[in-house]
Amino acid sequence: MTLGTYKQDIFDLEIQAWCYGLKNYPGQINTDLVAAVLNEVAPCFKEALKANLQFRVVDIAEQFVEASHYVVDHYTITKLICQSFPNPNDLSDDMDELYLIANILDEIEGQYVGFHTVMENYWSNTSKSAA
Repeated sequence: MTLGTYKQDIFDLEIQAWCYGLKNYPGQINTDLVAAVLNEVAPCFKEALKANLQFRVVDIAEQFVEASHYVVDHYTITKLICQSFPNPNDLSDDMDELYLIANILDEIEGQYVGFHTVMENYWSNTSKSAA
């Protein structure tokens, strides 16, 4: 097993574990709860991007949609996941990470036309350099 395969397995396992926990949550599931869970998963996405792991946000979002018992829609979860990514405006020195984020957004754009613009607007309002 290579280090890359090991990291991919850990990433996949972490996503599965969070989805399992959400699916079996004993209380009421709502958008705020899912957003809180995805906030806890955010470091996992950031580390995956730094490690240049390939992952499909649309598939991960679908896992969370199912785990939320379809209470939260796919677009909302997709957007919440992408909002946890590092701001590309602050990554000028990491071309691999920028390239990976661009590829992820391109894939999502195929499903949600205008998603690039949504994220560009979000990141322009949260850039460290804009502060």
